[in-house]
Amino acid sequence: MFVSDAAGIVAAQGIGGMRRGSASGATRIAGTTVDLRWRDLAACRGADTSLFFPESRSTDLREALAYCARCPVTEECLAEAHRYPMVKEGIWGGLSVNERKRLRRSRRLKSS
Repeated sequence: MFVSDAAGIVAAQGIGGMRRGSASGATRIAGTTVDLRWRDLAACRGADTSLFFPESRSTDLREALAYCARCPVTEECLAEAHRYPMVKEGIWGGLSVNERKRLRRSRRLKSS
């Protein structure tokens, strides 16, 4: 399936056995109902996904991060990436893959 905007990329990747959402915005993911209506509020809604999923490490991410800086749902976006550890690419919630790894590691250390 092709998704034309960054906010819809989760559905395009079929992450975690995702099924299409209902009119209420609820979606079944790996047997759990998740509310994905936050995507409708995302600043990246309608943006080119290649900004958030660059082809190379040398790609300038400032444009993608500018969307995140003005986005009202970065926490929900970041939580989405953390919910699925297999999300190993792209900018989510204003953080790169390496930044998300460091955050996960930091949270694990604090909780132990």
